[in-house]
Amino acid sequence: MKEAKKKLKAFDIIMIVILVIVIIAFMIPLRSCVPRYTGDFEYKIDKDNLYITNISLTSKKNKYIIVPSQIKGKPIFCLGTHNYFADGFIFEEFEGYWKSKKLEKLYINCINAPYVAKGLVGKESCPNLHKIIINYPHNVYRNLTSREIYFYFSKDVIIEYEDQKYNSYYNKYPANVTFYLNYEVKEGEREYHWIDDIENGEKIEVIPEEPKRAGYKFGGWYKEQECINKWDFAKDTVKKVKVDRTNYTEFVENKLYAKWMKD
Repeated sequence: MKEAKKKLKAFDIIMIVILVIVIIAFMIPLRSCVPRYTGDFEYKIDKDNLYITNISLTSKKNKYIIVPSQIKGKPIFCLGTHNYFADGFIFEEFEGYWKSKKLEKLYINCINAPYVAKGLVGKESCPNLHKIIINYPHNVYRNLTSREIYFYFSKDVIIEYEDQKYNSYYNKYPANVTFYLNYEVKEGEREYHWIDDIENGEKIEVIPEEPKRAGYKFGGWYKEQECINKWDFAKDTVKKVKVDRTNYTEFVENKLYAKWMKD
């Protein structure tokens, strides 16, 4: 009788352990679908891919939103959720929905795949959004509702588009503010740290994070490569175009240069 009870207890323990393992195994994939929050964003992680699915309540009050290159050490795969169908009809589908009446400008800094999801920033959900600034222009697609939104790239990238090195399905313009790193970079790397597009006579409101350079300290942003006159973000304004005597307008790139001091 005692041996039977012992066997029964051992059996019960084994069954409980198996049940716990099954529950954990079941909960792991579910956990990846649960929305998580950090700063300005709601996001989900599916396997190794991170998707920004929405913006937080506090960020809905902002005129500008900056999408970082990564969250919690994970590169951002796309904006919106991603579905993959292997049924021979649909292989990729990106969906999302951001709602903000305040948002005017969206900065995208995702290196790997800064997809703009269909309806993500639609006319009804983000009625005042009119500029999307792309700092990393790889694999950027326009998949929006039928509304004119202007995408701004660095001037060098625009030239590459004209040379058909990238596909383009959207309105693209060179950004008129460029923050240059101001040192010789390796081949294939960007010479600029940040870009923006600002209307004539306006101040630069969004100041990027300080760039980093091994063996040097960052000393601020200046108006010339020699770093003589510092850019005063409280007073200095941007020039959008240059007009000559015949009223011909010309694009003007406002250049800011990083100053570096050895450690």
